[in-house]
Amino acid sequence: MFDAPRRLWTSMRAILLLCVGVLAACTDRRPLAQDAWVWRRQWTPPLAAAVASAPTGLDRLRVLAVEQEPDDGRVVVVDVDIDALVAAGRPVLATWRVAGSVPPAVEDIAVVVGRLQAWRARGVDVTGVEIDHDCATGRLPIYRERLMAMRARLPRDLRLAITALPTWREDPTALRAVAAVVDEVTVQVHAVQAPRLFDADRAVDDAVAFARAAGRDVGVALPTYAARVRGGPRLRVDVDEVAAVARALREAPGIERIAWFRLGAADDPGAFAHPTLAALVAGAPTVAALDVGLEVAGDGAVDVVLVNRGTAPASVPARVPFPWPAALAEAAPGVVVDGDAFVVDDAIVPAGARRRLGWLRPAAISPSVASQESP
Repeated sequence: MFDAPRRLWTSMRAILLLCVGVLAACTDRRPLAQDAWVWRRQWTPPLAAAVASAPTGLDRLRVLAVEQEPDDGRVVVVDVDIDALVAAGRPVLATWRVAGSVPPAVEDIAVVVGRLQAWRARGVDVTGVEIDHDCATGRLPIYRERLMAMRARLPRDLRLAITALPTWREDPTALRAVAAVVDEVTVQVHAVQAPRLFDADRAVDDAVAFARAAGRDVGVALPTYAARVRGGPRLRVDVDEVAAVARALREAPGIERIAWFRLGAADDPGAFAHPTLAALVAGAPTVAALDVGLEVAGDGAVDVVLVNRGTAPASVPARVPFPWPAALAEAAPGVVVDGDAFVVDDAIVPAGARRRLGWLRPAAISPSVASQESP
């Protein structure tokens, strides 16, 4: 006698679940294209390895190809690892960095075109040229004229992209004129307000206001690095703040892409490690997980190491106590021994990395402890 009501409830439940699924799909954050800059004049094996194994969620790599000095206009050509770019299997933007505030000369784009044609000949999927230039707002009309002339010299199948400063929106007419002659515009919201490296509270508003002033959808450059102010402290970007801004950008109007600056490598301690960038790209949680590990060092001594098994950089505690009383202890560089603890001054262990604190010879050590090793 209960079959009919049960069938009715089952049908209603199925309809309800379908409606909930449709609603969730409609309200889900829209996916944004994502890039990362490969920013190095001198390529190293660790950088080549990082490029070849770049996070899977990255749609494209922006690779520094040519850099122009501000004083004498000298053009420096970067000798990139072509095999690593091919192994990465991603489309590439060849980036031309033009220092200073004066727009580049039109004829210099021939150097960039020559580089990307050489890359293409060896199998790299180069899709365009990006000009990274902090043009003065007052010179935007000149920049526009030169961009138009450069576009005429580019092969038709190459896109023309530029980076931009938030201050360009102070002259919306000039900004729209510049934005109209290129295929992509990426506004930089980091390293634009000295001495701060990144203002997370303003980043989204600045990006949306810029897109509105430009009259088009834009990309946004977000930082994944630390920098040292000349004569001052090392400034670090907070991973949680960057992640929050990225989430907000996925819901913001006028934003079509996130570009991460920059792709890290094992020999680049200033940039986020691979696990951190991969988590940011995927929109996954970024959490530090710092453990103390022990490794047999020989002659009865044991190395004490910190291992970060998480996806976010981990701050090292000011004091790391010895795991047991020590008869003798010696600290690694940058660490000191204070009584029964290692003392570290403002240190960070990147995600997936380890840091050796020093060694100690226990006053008494059991065979089980002596054989313990960190994986």
